[in-house]
Order: sequence, then structure tokens, then C-alpha cells
Amino acid sequence: MVSVAQPITGNTARRGIGAWALISLAMILFVLTLIFVGALAALLPWWLIVAVSAAPIFLVIAWRIPDLALVLLAAVSFGLIPDFILPSIPIAGGALRAEDLGLFSLFALLVVKNLQGSYKFAALVAKPIAVVAPLVLVSLISAMLAIIYAKSGIKDVFNEARNYAYWLYLPLIPLAVRREEEFHRFTKLLFALAMIIAVAMIFQSTTGVKITTRGQFSELWNVSDSVAGITRSTTPGMFLMAGSLLWLLVAYALGEIKFSILFAISVLILLGGIVVGFGRGLWVSLAIGFVLAGLVNLTPRYLKTLFVLGLLFSVLSAVSVIAKPELLEAVVKRATSFTEEFERGTSLERRKVENQFAINAFLGNPLEGVGLGGRYKPYGVDSAAWEAESRYIHNTYLHAAAKMGLPGLIALVFAILYLLHSGWMVFRRTKKFRALSFVSFWVLFSSGVVTAFTQPNWLTSTGVLSVCIALYFTEYIRRLERGVSPISPGKVVE
Repeated sequence: MVSVAQPITGNTARRGIGAWALISLAMILFVLTLIFVGALAALLPWWLIVAVSAAPIFLVIAWRIPDLALVLLAAVSFGLIPDFILPSIPIAGGALRAEDLGLFSLFALLVVKNLQGSYKFAALVAKPIAVVAPLVLVSLISAMLAIIYAKSGIKDVFNEARNYAYWLYLPLIPLAVRREEEFHRFTKLLFALAMIIAVAMIFQSTTGVKITTRGQFSELWNVSDSVAGITRSTTPGMFLMAGSLLWLLVAYALGEIKFSILFAISVLILLGGIVVGFGRGLWVSLAIGFVLAGLVNLTPRYLKTLFVLGLLFSVLSAVSVIAKPELLEAVVKRATSFTEEFERGTSLERRKVENQFAINAFLGNPLEGVGLGGRYKPYGVDSAAWEAESRYIHNTYLHAAAKMGLPGLIALVFAILYLLHSGWMVFRRTKKFRALSFVSFWVLFSSGVVTAFTQPNWLTSTGVLSVCIALYFTEYIRRLERGVSPISPGKVVE
């Protein structure tokens, strides 16, 4: 076959030149990009480059997989990602942290993405939003009054007021978790996050190496003596971690899951993470939760669950005796020293003094309190190491009363009581996701009642985040039980 060479026309030549021009331009841009990145690396610290690069990646994830973006934000809030690689914006003497920026950005992004139906998805949590709205409103008024009348520094007002902005998670979660597959993935991602938190807590306590950026990390003190070689490692994600453990046990007791090696390993890891926190309030709260689950569902399988839990705890104790014998001794001493601590001037005694100052601050101005950011007691010996010591109140109810007066206390008590009753009724009535509905109620009960006297859970950013997750699951299950799709509002579930 004879081939005939085609003549090169003007159009062909121009297309060839155009292609080479595009390739050359792309190569030039690539080289310039490398030079620019190299210059940034030489001029800026590496962590700032990582932070700037992470922002667009997060926005892409937020648009494509919003439920994953939610869990990433929770990981930041719970201290699993180092602060020094996260962006922040200085404001009013304080700073908008990465989790704040992520919360506002994700909410704005998802409202735009679901512009036509945002209100429909947010309607899932309309009742909880209405219930907590008075508390948020009172906090806003308190912050404004504190600034107008110069009750506190703007920085201190801002640092306390930012916690109430986290109630934005209530409408945000249903905007991010809109489909059934997203719901199931969201629950699995939260459980995975709880496992990671537990592993981090165990690692920190056993090695003495700090890898998280939130929570307490210090030598354990029992009564007036420290326990040599034992590090107390706590996390703001304690309700997620403990709730995941309780879910495993209750789901097994209800027959929703079966015993397996993975089940046993998960229980051991979560138990370990809770133990090394040495939080007696959380221990008591978990015990109450498991007993309560048994009272409403006392079956042979529940008794079997008790046996399995005891066996796994024995395994954990045996491992600790071999690996670190003083750990088990510290746990026993921590659990049995509660009464003695009141008589020895330790943390519990200091809490009594703190509570009295808070009560006096409330009585001094019962209508307004000292305002958000305000000091309710004089500087003490701990103020040198902890600048916010004279403003922080551990008791949830006294915190609300001393800071926001009677309106704040009434709004808080109303929200807790109403939502507790609502959560309990959902658990009692539902036939679907019973373990999840019970754990959601337990998070509300533990954060709002049992541990509320030692930690202001409903008034801190991470505590509010945990409560919002529990409320989302409660409302999801409520609508599902009524035959209305929680994911697609208005559609009936067959």
C-alpha cells in the first residue's frame, strides 16, 4: 500500500503550535509554583504551610462528604490534632480557633449547598433548638452587658461566649447527615473516633508522653499524695468514649450485636481509656447507666453481659498488673478515697470553697450575675499557673447562676429537664436503635446531672458538641419511630 503524505495546512500548524504553547505554559506555571512553594518553605514555618494547605482540603471534604468533615471537626475539638498546625484568627484579644472557623465555614457551606431545603433538614431538631434558644439568648445578652458596662475584659467575655456558639451544631448535624448511608457512616466514624481517643489516653498515661492538645495530662494525686509513675490523662471527648463503651454493652445485652473478638478488643480499649482518666464522676455515671439499662431490660442476656464485662475487666486488670502494677493500686485508691478527700484540703475541698464564692456572686446580683468573662472570686494560689482560675466554675448550675443570674439558671435547668424527659420517652417507646437511643439519653443525663456538679458540660464547647450529637440521634430515632423519614422530611417510611 502506498501512503500519501498529507500536506501541512495552516490550520494544522496552528493547532500544533497551540498545543506546544499550552504545554510550555503548563511547564512554566509548574516551575513557578515550585519556586513559590520553595520560597514559602524558606520564609514561613512548615506548620503554617500545612495549615494553609489543609483549609481547601477540608472545604472539598465538607462539600463532598460533610459527615466526615463533622467528625474531623470533632477530632480537632477533642484535641487529637496538634494546635500548632491549625489556623486561627486573632480577635478581641483572643482567637477564633480552627474548630470555630471549621464550624462556621461548614455551616455556611452546607446552607449554600442545600439552599432550597436547609430548613427542612434542620426541622429534624426544631424542638431542641427551641428549647436551648433561651439559654443562648441569655448568654448573648450577658455578653453584651459585660462589654457595655465594662464588667470584664473583651478577651475574657469572648472566650466564654464562644462556647455558646457551639449550639450551632444542632442544625448543622442534620444538614451534614442527610442520607441513610451518611447516617450509618457517621455513627461508624464516631465510634472509630472514640476508639482513637481511648488509644491516645492509654498511650499518654502509660508512656508519660503527651500527644493530645486538650484535656488534663498530669501526675495523679490521691488525697494529699501523688502516685509515683501514674499519669492522669483525660479528654474532652469523654462522653463519646464512654458512650461508645456503653453502647457496646447495651447493644450486646439487647441482642443487637453478637460477641466477637472485635467486640472484646473494643471493650478492653474503651475501658482502658476511661480508667486512665481517673474521673470518678464518669465512673459513677457509667455504672448508673448500665444499672439503669438493666432495670428496664432485666433479662438473662443482661446477666450474661454482666459476666462478660466482669471477665473483660479481669483481663484488663491482669494486663495492668503485669505491665504496670501501680496502675491497679492507683485505681483502687482513687475509687476509695472520695470521703477522705473532703477532710484533707484537696480538690474536693477546694470545690466547696469555689462553690461558696459562686453562690455569693449570684446572691450579690441575682438578676445579671457577674456576666460572661467576669471574676466571681479573688485571685488564688492557683491563678499563677492558671490565669482563668478566678473565672472558671466547675459546677454547671452555679456557673450559669453566677455568670448569667437567675435567667441563665432557669434557662439551663429548663433545657436539661425537658430534653432529659424527651430523651427518656424516646428510649422507652422506640423499637429501633434501642441501644443508641439509650446511650443518647445517657449522654444527656451524665453531662446534665451526674457530672454536672464537677464540670460545666453544657456550658463548654466540647460538652455542647457531645450534647448536640446525642440530641441529633434522639430526634432521628423519634421521627423514625413515628414513621416519618428523619433523612428526607415529609416522606413516610414503609
